[in-house]
Amino acid sequence: MIRLTDVFHVISAIIPLYVVLVAAYLSIKWWKLFTPDHCAGINKFVANFSIPLLSFQVISSNDPFKMNLKLVSADILQKLLAFIMLTVIAKIRSEGSLSWVVTGLSLSTLPNTLILGIPLLRAMYGDKAALLLAQIVVLQSLVWYNLLLVLFEIDATKDSHYVSSSQATGEIEASQGTITESGDQDNGRTKNSRKRKIRIILSTVGKKLIRNPNTHATFAGIAWATIHYRWGVNLPRVVENSVTLLSNGGLGMAMFSLGLFMASQASLIACGTRKAVLAMVLKFVAGPCLMAVPSTVLGLRGTLFKVAIVQSNPERLLVRSYRPDTDEYAYALFLDETFCGFEEPDHLQMPITVGSLLGPVDGIFFMVGRSRNMALLNPSMRQLRPIPLLHPAVKPHLSPYDNLLGFGWDEAGADYKVVSIQYFWNEELDIPHDPSIVSIYSLRSDSWRHFEDVDLANSGHCSYKSLCNTYLNGVYYWFTELNDQDVSILAFDMSHETFREIKVPDCIKARGGDLALYGDSVALVSCDLDRDDTCVDVWLLKEEGCWIKSLKIGPFEDLKWPLGFWRDTELLLETGCSHLIVYNINTKKLRTLETQRRENGFFIYWVFFYKESLVSINGRGNKCMQWDPSSDSIKDFLRRGQ
Repeated sequence: MIRLTDVFHVISAIIPLYVVLVAAYLSIKWWKLFTPDHCAGINKFVANFSIPLLSFQVISSNDPFKMNLKLVSADILQKLLAFIMLTVIAKIRSEGSLSWVVTGLSLSTLPNTLILGIPLLRAMYGDKAALLLAQIVVLQSLVWYNLLLVLFEIDATKDSHYVSSSQATGEIEASQGTITESGDQDNGRTKNSRKRKIRIILSTVGKKLIRNPNTHATFAGIAWATIHYRWGVNLPRVVENSVTLLSNGGLGMAMFSLGLFMASQASLIACGTRKAVLAMVLKFVAGPCLMAVPSTVLGLRGTLFKVAIVQSNPERLLVRSYRPDTDEYAYALFLDETFCGFEEPDHLQMPITVGSLLGPVDGIFFMVGRSRNMALLNPSMRQLRPIPLLHPAVKPHLSPYDNLLGFGWDEAGADYKVVSIQYFWNEELDIPHDPSIVSIYSLRSDSWRHFEDVDLANSGHCSYKSLCNTYLNGVYYWFTELNDQDVSILAFDMSHETFREIKVPDCIKARGGDLALYGDSVALVSCDLDRDDTCVDVWLLKEEGCWIKSLKIGPFEDLKWPLGFWRDTELLLETGCSHLIVYNINTKKLRTLETQRRENGFFIYWVFFYKESLVSINGRGNKCMQWDPSSDSIKDFLRRGQ
């Protein structure tokens, strides 16, 4: 289901572009601010500076060594299907021609990716989708625009040849019978004529490509992307800032130029209503349908398929339940925000052998098998990446008895990281060993680093992982307590790789609580479970050490534990009878969610807020395992190990 917030994000991204277009249109039609010479100057600036530099910025941000072959193949097949379909229609129609095919190809298969496509998909799917869309921009700039230019020149040459042939026919009829050429001479002239046409076409196309600034921007972007992603060389700061300054205005200037063009026409719809409707059908119906066919055949699924044909990508509730008496896990992925139905998500491939599950961060899960094997998983990309085993160097008499884990994104280093605080038991003295060992895994380096004597990690507090994701803005949070009274929060900064302790309000220390995310803040959810009518207090961390009591929810009967918030309007709770319920903060109504539990018993729930992602976890060494949803590859890996 598409939410109002999703619509708002799309509108917020698109409307500013059309504001610029309307402003340009009114500048000509109403305010008479620009003369035709002014408009020509603006158009030249856009064509020679704004759009080429925007193309360079987008293309150079695309990693040429990580092109998505399925998406590229689907894009090629879409163009081929469209060309065949339009050629057949052109042959059938009396008005059909090569120029009709060229126009149809442009409308149905070449969306305005650079100007509107990237802002639109960034609003719908996030920055990672914009990076993937850069691959389409590369193909359009390098291949498809140039092929259309060749077809256009062939059509132009054909038209000019038709005029020349008509004139020659008249001359031949006037002097018929005066000169008779041999058949061999006719064939030779025909071959020479064809060669001449090919040379003319190639020469014309070559000259136009050389004079086109976008051609130079495309090749420069590809060359620099190759250098940057192969050897890690960055543009000088002065050059990067200069390109960014000009390219950032490219979107606005392009829309402004389009508005000036529309205002210079005799009517708003210059081509007429009938052709405009046909153009919209080709772009918004035929194009996505033609892309859907090869995407389905080639196995594009999830967000990748939605980006290919532009669909919504809503966030969904994933519930994990565990029954201790039978030692069984189950999963329920709810279809939409109404929670009226769910599916057992086979495509997520979450096996029962997973002991711990963290995330998702950008659609990526971190999981630990019961044999302590670890892996990263992106279900929508069908990628499972094994992580090296965690084996810090310790003395033989020390055995691990607990492992506190966190998973998140390092913005500064552009890297996914896992942090582990491993606690050991001294078998000789039969006491906990101090210090614990902190280990940090980096996807970029595909390795662990180990640290000892980390003060906050050895504070003696018992730290607990929450029942929902507590990673926010580069920091992972754990709830900690000492002697059931000294309560605080332990936070780990993924970029600086440092721990810090955050004090909590004094009233929390006597009641206990748990952590959750509420909006763009860390929330401390506190409740007194000893009472029959338990209320839930929600405290928000606005800045370091500054807590604000935001909500008081309840009272609830038979409350076992609060689990987390769903879209800031509903609180997920587990009852003493092991039912999962949702409380709407605005309407103050309760409802019970149906999950896989088919009989009574004691259950433990975890909640995850899952949104499909295009982020690749291939990383260094290309260790990702691709799997079929019906296979047992993940289960086998987590059961048997690496």
